[in-house]
Amino acid sequence: MFDSTSFAFFNTFAFTANFVIFVGLIVFWIRSVYERLLPSYTRGYMIVEALFMIFYIVIRSVKYRIVGSVWGARACWYLYYIPIVMIPSFFLISAVSFGSTRLYGESESGRKKLSGRVSISILIVLFSLFLSGCILTNDIHNLAFIPNVPLEEFEGRSGTYSYGPLTYAVYAWVVVAVVVGVVYFVWLTNKVSNWRKIGFILIPLALVPAINELGAMLEEIGFERMYHEPEVYVFALIVILEICLRNRIISYNEDYQGIFSKMSIPAVITSSDFNSIYTTETQLDITDEEMQRALEAPVLINEDTRLFGMQIRGGNVFWTVDESEINRMNESLEEANETLDLENKLIKYEHDQKEERSRIDARNLVYRKAANTVYREQKRIEQILDDTHPGDIDFREKVAVVSLLNAFVKRKSNFVLTYSEDESISSREIYLAIEEMIRFTGYLGVLGSVENMSWGSFSYADTLSLYDTFLRLLEMVLDKITKLLVVITDDGIRMIMDYKEELVLESEDWDISSDLEGESLYVTVNARKGGENG
Repeated sequence: MFDSTSFAFFNTFAFTANFVIFVGLIVFWIRSVYERLLPSYTRGYMIVEALFMIFYIVIRSVKYRIVGSVWGARACWYLYYIPIVMIPSFFLISAVSFGSTRLYGESESGRKKLSGRVSISILIVLFSLFLSGCILTNDIHNLAFIPNVPLEEFEGRSGTYSYGPLTYAVYAWVVVAVVVGVVYFVWLTNKVSNWRKIGFILIPLALVPAINELGAMLEEIGFERMYHEPEVYVFALIVILEICLRNRIISYNEDYQGIFSKMSIPAVITSSDFNSIYTTETQLDITDEEMQRALEAPVLINEDTRLFGMQIRGGNVFWTVDESEINRMNESLEEANETLDLENKLIKYEHDQKEERSRIDARNLVYRKAANTVYREQKRIEQILDDTHPGDIDFREKVAVVSLLNAFVKRKSNFVLTYSEDESISSREIYLAIEEMIRFTGYLGVLGSVENMSWGSFSYADTLSLYDTFLRLLEMVLDKITKLLVVITDDGIRMIMDYKEELVLESEDWDISSDLEGESLYVTVNARKGGENG
């Protein structure tokens, strides 16, 4: 439209208004197609065509209002041809898709023929992408547009180029796709009268070059061009598609009332204010209040009939379900249900009692097991405390030993209470347990630290045995060392200490070795049976 004046603000406003109006019209048409056509591939393809139309309009706006470089203007010009090629291609694909469903159905032979139609659709898309790609790469081969000016000045203005063979191929494809699609749709509908309606489709096809030529003539004599090529092409194709829809060349939803009235189930479709729109053969005698309640929850309108309701697009639907047979069965089973209910209560009470007893027994068993695993250490703590008095010289050391043993008892009990015998315990947990014990060695004059070099895990039994072995080794050297480093490995633990004698300790589950190097003793505890680490 007219958007070129001496006022920049008005120019921008007019151009923006053009863009909003054109895109709004296309979006409105998409909504119309979505409402009128049944859910199908055909409807989807038509919506895709409309999206390409919007893309066409957007590219035009980008070219004339955003892009300021020659390269950008030329790129937008090339991008024009993507929707020019793809829109007719999807029109033809929609015809092929529509025909496949109508002609072949769901039989085995039909599915084979349908796969052939799918292959045709894929070939159409690939050919369209090929044409579009050739246009986009015109700077390389110049088969679509042959510039008459240097490439750095070529932005697609009239008189600066001539058409190449690829451009004629594109427009030939556009005409062939539209004509073949229309003819195919007409043939599928088996309506002889539709052949005469092809003349209506030829009118917008003929108007496209006429309007473009008229616009070019107006520009030559100094007038503004009212409509540019993108909107001319777009709305001409919309007119063609709309003619196909309105003449049932592309069939869509129709005769709701006739179909709905032949249904035997009692149902009604109403507007949002509960005015009856479509009713079935068996009409419903319900009030507006009952319909309103049915939208929230099913309503019992009499002893044997329940009313259901649901909101749909543009209104509501209501139907009833006959529950007379269910009611008779409920009456006959009511007494049996009461008896069963009483029996179920007794069974549940007995089950709850057994379950509670089982929980108590299991809890007591776990507690006893935890107490048994740390019995030796608890007895030793008790003996130390019995022999400890505040005034003793070694009072501080005894308290530190008790604290260390308490840390051991707490961590080992946690293992027993937290894990079952068939579970694995991560090396991280072992690290934390040993670290808590090492905190108290400082009070006994031993500077200790722990490092975890493993990301694996140990079995439940190996974990308890390894923890016991560590305590036994620590007790053997605790009063003879001043430094201790404990490293958690994938196979067990390694202890490094300032101890000048080799240690001898036997274990059924672990291979314990000691190596004296200088003034340091290296004690290695490796799994004999192998843990589950990894």
